[in-house]
Amino acid sequence: MPSKSIRERILISDSHMKKLPLTISRMWQYYYRTQNWLITKRLKYGTFTKWVLFLSVIFTTVYFADDINTFLAPHFNTDQNIQLLQNLFLGLGSALIGATAIAFSFIMFAMQVNVERMPYGLFRRFSSDFSLLSIFTSTFTIATIVLCLPLFITNKNIAIPLLIAFWGTVLLIVLLVIAYNRALSLINPIKQLDYILTQANNNLSKWGKAASRSTPILNQNLKALPGQHEESEFDSARLTYFRLNSFWTKVAKDNISNCMTYARRYAEAGDYETSRTAFNVIVTINAIYIKVKGKTFSHSSGFIDNPLSSDD
Repeated sequence: MPSKSIRERILISDSHMKKLPLTISRMWQYYYRTQNWLITKRLKYGTFTKWVLFLSVIFTTVYFADDINTFLAPHFNTDQNIQLLQNLFLGLGSALIGATAIAFSFIMFAMQVNVERMPYGLFRRFSSDFSLLSIFTSTFTIATIVLCLPLFITNKNIAIPLLIAFWGTVLLIVLLVIAYNRALSLINPIKQLDYILTQANNNLSKWGKAASRSTPILNQNLKALPGQHEESEFDSARLTYFRLNSFWTKVAKDNISNCMTYARRYAEAGDYETSRTAFNVIVTINAIYIKVKGKTFSHSSGFIDNPLSSDD
């Protein structure tokens, strides 16, 4: 009996050893699955989550401002200490204004150096980027607020100015980093082509929605004309709207022209990845245009010249 028990234990141990690699492999798969899920959520909600946590910490410290003020008040009970704190805020505010001006000078210089790599119209658009200018305005406003804090410091009100100065400095640094990353994105030709595609998509989609909203009125007017009562797959109302607004493709044509400039310039420089991306953007813009135009295309006839059969 003892020898049989030992044999059974050995067999059980061997079976466990054989299952061990499978168990380890399953554990690694759970780990990779969790890691991929976290990466997906971080890419989707990472920025929003970071800002929520950042603002939550700020509001938490503001909520305990009275306790902080009670703790700091004994250390600033004389006019001399208050004067030192005011001088600190003056120096900090001046330094923040100087840092903001210097940082954005370098950022705008990097944008202007990039002028030779893009068409003039795109240079004006990217140089006047709304996000970049908004960040500059925000950082300058924060620095000005910190500079004005000495006007509001009293023996009974120390915590709020200190918290504003601290979190204002932290927020200004964060915004400068965001502005730097934004500038790097704006001078990246691949990102520039993404912006071109986004603009073309938004513009063509806007015209498509406008045409759909005008279709009922145009259909009613067209049915009032002689010979227009029969149903047809050809969207006459949509074609009429686009012909009345013949400039609706101007933005898309300009974007295609800019993409062709990118394709030629970067192909000559040997950057075929950027050139390929430019051609892909052209094809995508054309596909969006075909989708928006809908059932307004007409075929050509060998006997009758149809002006609607050509589409530039």
